Amino acid sequence: MLRTRALLLAIGFAGAALAGWVGWRAYADALAVERLRLAGTAADHLSRIRDHLTTREAIARAVAAAFRPPERPVANALDAVDPRFLDLVPDITSFVWVPRVQAGRSGEVTAALAAAGVAQPAVLGPGRRPLPAEELAGRAIFPVLDIRPATPTNRESLGLDLSSLPLPRAALDAAERGRDAAATAPLELVQLPGTRALVLYVPVFAGGAEPAGFLGFSYRFDRLLGAALAGATVTPLGTTLTDAGAPEAGVLA
Repeated sequence: MLRTRALLLAIGFAGAALAGWVGWRAYADALAVERLRLAGTAADHLSRIRDHLTTREAIARAVAAAFRPPERPVANALDAVDPRFLDLVPDITSFVWVPRVQAGRSGEVTAALAAAGVAQPAVLGPGRRPLPAEELAGRAIFPVLDIRPATPTNRESLGLDLSSLPLPRAALDAAERGRDAAATAPLELVQLPGTRALVLYVPVFAGGAEPAGFLGFSYRFDRLLGAALAGATVTPLGTTLTDAGAPEAGVLA
C-alpha cells in the first residue's frame, strides 16, 4: 500500500513537473515569437525612416537642379520654384534661398529685404542681432533672402547670415565641398525656438566653380518621424529618433 501510494505521488510530481516544463516552454516560445515580431517591426520602422529621408533628399536635389538663381540679391527669388513640389513633402517646415553675397555687397541684401517687406532690413547674426558693417565689408555672407511658406513666423528668418552660425555654416561648407546635399546636425530653428529640426542644404551652381547659393529644406523631427512611419505596424513599444553621432542631443522625436 505504501509502495503504491509512493508510486502515485511520484507520478503526480512527475506530471506536475512535466506540465510546468511544457507551460514554461510554451511561454518561452511565445516570448521568442514576440521578440522576433518586435525586431521585425523595428527593422521595418528603420527601413521606412531611411527611405523617407532618401526621398526627401532626392526631391531637394531635383528642385535645386531646376532652380535658376538670380544674378544679384533680389526679393522673392523663390517665386521661380513651382510650389506644387510642396505637395510631395507635406512634412516640410520651410525652404529657403540663401545666396552667396560677396564682401562689401551687404547693401544689396538690405535693399532686397526692404523690397520683400521687412520692416527693419538688416543682415543678422547670432541672436538675430545686426552684424557690424566692418564685418560685412570683410567677408562673403550667406543670408536667408527668401522663405516659403512665407508665414509671419517663417519670415523671422529673413536676413539671417547662416555663415555666422556654426551648425548651418558646417552644412554649407560640406555641401560646397561635396557639391551635393548636406544636412545640419540637430538644431533649433530660429523661427521655432525649442523645436528640434534638421536643414538639408543643396548647392545651386550657375556656371562657376563656387555655388551661387543654396536651397535649404527644413524638417521638424516630430513631423519627419510621423510622416515616415505613417501606415507602419503599431506595437506597444514607441519609436524614438536619436542622433548616434551626437548622443548629447538626446531624443529628437
